[in-house]
Amino acid sequence: MEFDLHTSHVTVEGEFHDYIAKHLALATKHHEDQIARLTVHLVDTNKNKGGANDISCKIVAHMLNPNGELVAEGRDHDALAAFNQANHKYTALLKKRIEKRQNHHPEHTYHHHNNPEM
Repeated sequence: MEFDLHTSHVTVEGEFHDYIAKHLALATKHHEDQIARLTVHLVDTNKNKGGANDISCKIVAHMLNPNGELVAEGRDHDALAAFNQANHKYTALLKKRIEKRQNHHPEHTYHHHNNPEM
């Protein structure tokens, strides 16, 4: 799955970029058909001056059906930790969205009371 990465005053090189891609793919596993695009925003709000929770990571999943977005954000003094927080929240939000959709569309689940042989 592809994703867009936007950074501001945060350096994302080879291994970190690969880490982000791998963990987004794991979080989205089995649900790629419901996501049009993922966008990751990593921003150092204090422009390398340091400080607690000055790096923000926002993951935006642009959903296909119904149209909409899932947005998860993490903050830390470390870019990797900020991404991990945001990805953890994104995984939980995606799971909740999928479960909610399945509960609203009972044809996607099996109900034994609809089977006269049971």
